[in-house]
Amino acid sequence: MQNQQRLETDVKLSIRQKIEYAVGDLGYNLIYFWVSSYLLIFYTDVFGISAFAVTTLMLVVRIFDGINDPVIGALADRTKQKTGTYKKWIQWGSFVLGVSTILLFWAHPSWPNALKLVYVYVTYIVVVCSSTATNMPYGVVMGTITTDSYERSKLSRLRFACVFLGNMGVIAAAPLVLQWFEKQSGSTQVSYFGSVALFCIIAVPLLWVTAFRCREVVKIPESQPKVTMKQRIRSFRSRPILIIIIAFLFHGFVYYGRAAIYPFYFLYFCGNASMSVQFGIVMGIANVVGTLIAPSIHKVLRHKGKAMVIEVLLFSVSTLLVYWFPPTTQFAAFYALSFLGGVGMGAYMAMLYSMTPDAIDYSYYESGVSASGFLYAFTSFMCKVGGALAPAIISVTNSALGYVPNAVQNAGVLSGINCMMSIVPGVVALIYALLMFAYPVSDDRYNEIKVELAKRQGVL
Repeated sequence: MQNQQRLETDVKLSIRQKIEYAVGDLGYNLIYFWVSSYLLIFYTDVFGISAFAVTTLMLVVRIFDGINDPVIGALADRTKQKTGTYKKWIQWGSFVLGVSTILLFWAHPSWPNALKLVYVYVTYIVVVCSSTATNMPYGVVMGTITTDSYERSKLSRLRFACVFLGNMGVIAAAPLVLQWFEKQSGSTQVSYFGSVALFCIIAVPLLWVTAFRCREVVKIPESQPKVTMKQRIRSFRSRPILIIIIAFLFHGFVYYGRAAIYPFYFLYFCGNASMSVQFGIVMGIANVVGTLIAPSIHKVLRHKGKAMVIEVLLFSVSTLLVYWFPPTTQFAAFYALSFLGGVGMGAYMAMLYSMTPDAIDYSYYESGVSASGFLYAFTSFMCKVGGALAPAIISVTNSALGYVPNAVQNAGVLSGINCMMSIVPGVVALIYALLMFAYPVSDDRYNEIKVELAKRQGVL
């Protein structure tokens, strides 16, 4: 191991500082996991929109999002505030995200189809734009509050513990909250609107904790001239950031694809929607365990890419095996495999997001262009592309196999749902693991780059 030269920006964060950052992702996921896991079944089974229209909607909006993400990233890079470059975006983006998500789950099944489509397109576009304006700057802030790579791993660990607590909160509590609101109102439409509104009211203030409390110590150099789009594009040609961008495509497909299939899997394949509560608890605990062990794996290997390979393979193999061990007949095996897969997912997600600022710094080192928001926006976009493709494939597959909303499904549909829960994400994750073999930046190499960047900026 080479001697590491410590910089002023290698901040050792206190527990309080880590929590102030991490709770932002708890808030974000208490909102956005509703979109990831319930929007597809809400549109088809509650709003009354055809599966084909939903598939088209998700693909069209994601294409629009492909233009929107880099634009927002470039605008965020140019924001100059005394309190930091990115925090104002979190503050206002989260407010719009909360309001627009509530409107997204406001069903109008009696409206004519044309009006329904106009409404869902407008609300969904606002949600994805405000999601980018919130989550992209939030991710960049991790790289601005410390340049210590191992400290970033520990920060990412706590961040993703909060992510999974948010996800677990939605998976476990949503069925109960939906049932309570439906019992009180006698309406499925009102139950969705009320449940989502409740979660958003809780979540937005958590994001404001990050926006108002975190301190950015890494600044965009004042001497850097205005960066052209051509220069920004050149900045993501370095190998590490390209690998990270592609990795986010696979991650989005696996993570959001499984989130979208959960309601179908437990309601139709298992025949018991309430099973998602115990599943959510098991997965939440497993994910948190994964985030806790991720920095230790990194510390032993001193190479985040190698750590990722181990973690993604654990998720891939465990998830593949779930196909042959469904909870309806193999209860113990299903939950044992799900727990192992959840540990792998928790670990690899914590590692992936801690790798991102390292890869962005590497790009800055190679290109001489500071474009953190722009590059992070591309990782966000690719994650969303993967996240849009998976529900679209679920919707098309279900429709082709004869899916009928709110009815007993045929054997083909049930088999397809089981495959989307296990085989498909397992195989995609296997490809993902192979990609991470190519990640070239060891801890020692990153420390060399970090010192060189400090010298260029005149802080060393």
